[in-house]
Amino acid sequence: MVAGSLTPETIKKICNGDCSGEPVLQVIDMKPMKHSEEERASNSNKYRLLLSHG
Repeated sequence: MVAGSLTPETIKKICNGDCSGEPVLQVIDMKPMKHSEEERASNSNKYRLLLSHG
């Protein structure tokens, strides 16, 4: 794991359409989501992420 500082207000900026820079976020939790029939057929996977920007 690489040590570094989290980037404050990053999640708010991303939600407002600002995708500039190289933000540092922390993944706190990751859970697989249930598949629909279409997703099962295409072998795609979805995950629910819990992120933190500090």
